[in-house]
Amino acid sequence: MGNTKYDIEKFSGENDFGLWRIKMEAILIQQGCAEAIKGEEKMSSSLTQKEKTNMIEKARSAIILCLGDKALREVAREKTAAAMWLKLESLYMTKSLAHRLCLKQRLYSFKMTETKSIVDQLAEFNKILDDLENIEVQLEDEDKALLLLNSLPRNYEHFKDAILYGKEQDITLDEVQTSIRTKELQRQQDNKTDDNGESLNVSRGRSEKKGQSQKGKKARSKSKIGDRSKFKCFYCHKVGHFKKNCPERNRDQKSSADSADIAAISDGYESADVLVVTTSQTQKDWVMDSGCSYHMCPKKDYFETLKLKEGGTVLLGDDHPCQVQGIGTVRLKMFDNREYILKDVRYVPDLKRNLISISMFDSLGYATKTQHGVLKILNGSLVIAKGNKDKNNGLFVLDGSTVMAHASIARNDIDKTKLWHLRLGHVSERGLIELEKQNLLKGDKLDKLEFCEHCVLGKSHRVKFGTGIHVSSRPFEYVHADLWGPSRVKTLGGGSYFLTIIDDFTRRVWLYVLKDKTETYKKFRDWYTLIQNQLETKLKVLRTDNGLEFLSEQFAEFCRNQGIKRHRTVPHTPQQNGLAERMNRTILERVRCMLLGSGLSKKFWGEAATTAAYLINRCPSSALNNKTPMEAWHGKPVDYSNLRVFGSLAYAHVKEGKLEPRAVKCVFIGYPDGVKGYKLWKLEKGGGKCIISRDVTFDETKLGILEEQQMEESSSKDHVQFEVESSTHSSEINQTENYEEITDGASSSGEVARNQDISSYQLVRDIIEQCFTTGEKISL
Repeated sequence: MGNTKYDIEKFSGENDFGLWRIKMEAILIQQGCAEAIKGEEKMSSSLTQKEKTNMIEKARSAIILCLGDKALREVAREKTAAAMWLKLESLYMTKSLAHRLCLKQRLYSFKMTETKSIVDQLAEFNKILDDLENIEVQLEDEDKALLLLNSLPRNYEHFKDAILYGKEQDITLDEVQTSIRTKELQRQQDNKTDDNGESLNVSRGRSEKKGQSQKGKKARSKSKIGDRSKFKCFYCHKVGHFKKNCPERNRDQKSSADSADIAAISDGYESADVLVVTTSQTQKDWVMDSGCSYHMCPKKDYFETLKLKEGGTVLLGDDHPCQVQGIGTVRLKMFDNREYILKDVRYVPDLKRNLISISMFDSLGYATKTQHGVLKILNGSLVIAKGNKDKNNGLFVLDGSTVMAHASIARNDIDKTKLWHLRLGHVSERGLIELEKQNLLKGDKLDKLEFCEHCVLGKSHRVKFGTGIHVSSRPFEYVHADLWGPSRVKTLGGGSYFLTIIDDFTRRVWLYVLKDKTETYKKFRDWYTLIQNQLETKLKVLRTDNGLEFLSEQFAEFCRNQGIKRHRTVPHTPQQNGLAERMNRTILERVRCMLLGSGLSKKFWGEAATTAAYLINRCPSSALNNKTPMEAWHGKPVDYSNLRVFGSLAYAHVKEGKLEPRAVKCVFIGYPDGVKGYKLWKLEKGGGKCIISRDVTFDETKLGILEEQQMEESSSKDHVQFEVESSTHSSEINQTENYEEITDGASSSGEVARNQDISSYQLVRDIIEQCFTTGEKISL
């Protein structure tokens, strides 16, 4: 900047935004316009309007001149300095969960190397800490110091031991950084002195090898510097050898290797050293370690479940690698006699101690607090585990014990618990337990459900509101309805909304995907006609919010004519329609989990939503004493034999030429209403299309993830082709129409069967044959 006293490097969008932000604030203070970035309403009231305007323009121009072209394009449309500042912070100081996770992973996996400058690596470590502070992630100062110590390269092991075992009180980050810088200066000076001594010796004509081979002979040089007896060792301070050949130094290093195991996990991820653990300690204790990447245990009889497999190596202090021979769960009894199951514990037989990884608890969302020699792992205000600092070695040892169990050795086959969890659209573990108790899962024996990252990412939510209480005595007596949308991404059929209708007595949900909210009245009327005809009774009460789609005169007149009493929420209080709002939240949680787990594009959210509603109706509900909504509605248990994992790879049978393949590759995307078959997305060149087929072979261990190019090609079309394939026992008949969303309710048809309930695959075939015979049209 030519008109300022100091120039700063322009922010390009790729350099350090945190440092640029500090420098930019200093420039604005220097120019007397720092208040402008707070916003005009927060500026000093003593300033006139003209002064405020001048200050804002001056600050805006200063920011523009300190931005590179790439960053400037991002904020060029903002008219004030405050708006520019907020936009830059939102772009480059994001506080999202993914960004916090990324920074924490970088911190816990940070590892220094011997080949790079320690000072430069300290600056890199401090940058990670600054980035975390900028997004308001707080860490204890002692945790920072321990992480920094743990990141030091192997040639700093003695220095690390001195810090860990030489201090009785807590250590601070500033103390550790100051000690590291001092140590690095000393090492540089020692190396410089060693290099000078050895270079002098070699330049005078006597190398170390030559000196050994010519004992008793005179050197050809007349200089006395070549006489090794004149040199002093910088390690033991004795004369006659250099530090690198010092016998005492070599003996100390060997002793250190014998008395301490230093382990580093290598399992396809960035490794992190484990703190020093002495073998003289009892092997029953569990050491709580902030540097260990995974939980590790050397005793097979500690495992409650164990799957034997090769899973990387553990590197000990003498460079001896130890194999990770399995992974499983270990049950621990905590300080309060509560039992806790450690998951994903690595079985390392050659390890000397049991290790609990603090970083794994952090990845699960737990907090860590260290105070007065006690390390606590917290879930909110609940203490999950705690460890006490050992006065002898400074390590935190778990206040608890192992619950002994004979390991159940697992084979490398499909995890039935995880498979049913995915088939049921990421149902809760409690729901799986209830279905197993009722023997509805083909007799499969379920284990503890492993951690599901997609559930954490898709189902995180705020604390719930209190629920109102009302009593319904039969189905179709009290109904809740709500409209969700619009979605920023349209479905394959062009839908932007979905309407949910929930029966209060049975908790059964119907879901309709709509292109526009004006379709709400028609869908509700069709649903009402269908259910009234099935149950031969009338609806008493309908509860909705105050959305315009429910307040139209057409909707009100229909309710009056049918004798339906209306319950509405107070304006701007959607919590009063709690059941419908919670159902929408549950559906969207399932949708996010299913799309994340399958890798499908967001354009499939309509298929995921209808599938989620289908599965929710088949999962236990606590409001029904753990019965399923479909069982409460029909009065008989549900059949789960047709369930498959959403997004899994499928092969649909086709009847082509005799030498052509007899199946096509597809992706499973749902259960069509009223048809005994599966809804599939057919993978083919030039874009896919939706088909329904009964004869399908599934590979639920693989996902048929769509390529982006294919999605772009298919999304460029106005309509997606929808194909119903006939039974293999009938003539080969294919009828293709423009695709519409399949919903969990009455299917609308053309002139042939508008209100007809398609209840079997045979009926679909008959209707299609009728269309070919009469020339009439049908829309599925």
